[in-house]
Amino acid sequence: MGEGNWSHKVQNALAEGDQRSAEKVLLELVGRIPPRWKAVDRDENGVYALSLWDEDELGCWMKHHPGVAARRLPDSFSFAYFCLANLADRRGDEKAALHFLECALDLEPDHPLLWARKGAWLIEEGRLHEAMNCFEKAEGIRPWAPPQQRAWILREKAFVLVEFGQLTEAERTLFHSLELEPDHEAALLELEAIAALRQRGVGQSLWFAPRFAHAARN
Repeated sequence: MGEGNWSHKVQNALAEGDQRSAEKVLLELVGRIPPRWKAVDRDENGVYALSLWDEDELGCWMKHHPGVAARRLPDSFSFAYFCLANLADRRGDEKAALHFLECALDLEPDHPLLWARKGAWLIEEGRLHEAMNCFEKAEGIRPWAPPQQRAWILREKAFVLVEFGQLTEAERTLFHSLELEPDHEAALLELEAIAALRQRGVGQSLWFAPRFAHAARN
């Protein structure tokens, strides 16, 4: 999580099984979003202010912008909304989860995990073509995204490709994900499931392959 004091409160509440308190902390945080907040901003001296999600993002941003003066800020409000979306989903409130996710996208529309999370939600709704649009947008929207993020997006995309019967393209996508995140168990299981589908014909959806279902979310 982010480095602000709020993140420790959320982590402690969740560790104690107190999701309500965790959500309360997050709601208080997003209730004080500064006007015209941006995840990546630049002041009058040319110094970038970065409200990124974690150290991986910070490192990738700095590597992609060598020699640039920047400072890390502790609060990512888009990430707070992302957390709220996940917590709402955990308690079964899909309407609230989607609302929080859209709030996060309004704040940081170029964050690939937000589009990927929306795509995952659309898969659950059976809206596969819309989900694929989200994954394709997530895949190309931020060239400096950490490899783990890009790999997760590719695994989700592969799921939809299989549902479309595009097994060869799904395999290519999964192998690409393994280049970014080698030996990832979910990707390897997906490849095994695709091989099993080839043996019995493409006609059966991966929804009926128990080892595969929801593996991309791990």
